[in-house]
Amino acid sequence: MDKKKYVMGIGAIIIVIFIGWFYIEQLSVPKSSTTKTMAEQVENKGEVNKENTVENESTLTRVDSQGSVAIQATLLPEKSNTNLLTFEIVMNTHSGDLLQYDIRDQAQLSFGTTINRAGTFEWKYTNKDSHHMSGYLMWKGNIDEDDINLELKNIENIPTRLFTWEKKDLIGITQLENGEE
Repeated sequence: MDKKKYVMGIGAIIIVIFIGWFYIEQLSVPKSSTTKTMAEQVENKGEVNKENTVENESTLTRVDSQGSVAIQATLLPEKSNTNLLTFEIVMNTHSGDLLQYDIRDQAQLSFGTTINRAGTFEWKYTNKDSHHMSGYLMWKGNIDEDDINLELKNIENIPTRLFTWEKKDLIGITQLENGEE
């Protein structure tokens, strides 16, 4: 019987030592986090895009990271013309469902200070995920030669997210549209 108690005692000591070692190892692991905020993820995606795109296109990306939804809007001149503006919209969140938003209904376009209600929006998903949604927002109508303002309204309780492309940033685009180089 004494031998049995001795073996059980040794076993208990080994278990306590193992648990103690495991606990001490866990405490000694640095508590650094490499998880990026949603805004950092969208901004980093923009930086990658800047490296992989033409100089003119890289200046056409705008980011809004208000609240818990980060939105990146990029004006795509290669998919636009004199009657069509195409924007790539990338939305990221880790809370809520992005699929609840009908981007066509949330969007409004203006040139300078004039809201253009004559055009129509079309939305095509490129990624239909509730936390990482993306697609092409296309606006069809007459394009004025002024600053372009894209507003996305009432997303994640933010009344308005404004993305502006100044006329000076669009000079090369209008020349290509008109067939000039």
